[in-house]
Order: sequence, then C-alpha cells, then structure tokens
Amino acid sequence: MRRRRARRAADLTGPQALELSVGPHHRRKGYPPSAFESAADRRTAWFECDQSKLLGAPYVGKRPWAWWHYEAGEPRDRTVPEAEQLRCMGVLTEAEERQLAAWAHRAALPAEDFAEQDAADADQWDDGVW
Repeated sequence: MRRRRARRAADLTGPQALELSVGPHHRRKGYPPSAFESAADRRTAWFECDQSKLLGAPYVGKRPWAWWHYEAGEPRDRTVPEAEQLRCMGVLTEAEERQLAAWAHRAALPAEDFAEQDAADADQWDDGVW
C-alpha cells in the first residue's frame, strides 16, 4: 500500500490555509471560488497538514473551521463561548486551561493592576510554566 506524504502547512497556499482556518466563502457573492479542487481535497488537506502552522495557531480556547467541520463530532454551538463548548467536550489542553484561567484572572483586575500582572505573566512564560 502506498503511503501519502504528510503535507506541511507550507505546502498549502495562503488561500488554502485561510479556508481551513475560517471556512470556505466561495458561496457568497463576490468571493473567489474555493481554494481547493473539491470538498474532498479540502478534507484531505486538513488531515495531512501541520495544523499548528495554520493561520492563528495556536488556538487557545478556539479551533479552526476545519476542526469543527471534520473532527469535532458535534456542531459548533454559537449560543455559548467557544472555549466553554470545548471545555464541555473535554478537548481543551492543560496549557489552554491555564491560559484561559490567566485571562479570566486578568479580566477581573482593575486597570491599574495590569502592569503588575503583565510582569507576573512574563515570569511564568520565562519559567516555561505555559
């Protein structure tokens, strides 16, 4: 059996990477056609590419359009925050949970405490905590 070579994100064109990240817009008036020859080609590209190199990666508390379309196992519920849906699905990584908790903590701080919190966050990044 012949094995397919793994496609690097660099092998994708810019429009293809964008389409995997945010979805196809070719059905909307005024938008160019899909960057892929077919929906099957788009699906294959998703599973063969290095998803960590796509636009917007890493996706803290979010997933690209193609993940929701091909892997999630359930549709995106736009009535709840994406991170909450991912948490309920049990797919957030420990690093994502830590980052989301840090953002929530920061959001609760008074504005004058941001500089102090920024320094603490920088220390955590430097220590490899995140």
